[in-house]
Amino acid sequence: GQSIGAIAQPLLTNMPAKVAAVWFPVAERDIATVICALFNPVGIAVGSIVPTIFVAPDQSSIRMFDLLLMETIVGAVVLGLVFVFFRDKPPLP
Repeated sequence: GQSIGAIAQPLLTNMPAKVAAVWFPVAERDIATVICALFNPVGIAVGSIVPTIFVAPDQSSIRMFDLLLMETIVGAVVLGLVFVFFRDKPPLP
């Protein structure tokens, strides 16, 4: 599992500048890069907090299934939204 994350890390750390260069004018690229780059640590924080809410020591096996099911559903919904709404480039240059 960590190997897959390690392979994806260069893509995730270099992605904000690429997205900002394609989607935003020059005057807005810096702030777009910062906001996009902040999603990585915010996602890590949410990923550290949410499991502690779902998985309690007394019912860890049952709640762990609920946590994994919730993560799968959220991931599938987000992936579906990306496929439906994401474009390669903005409509206007």
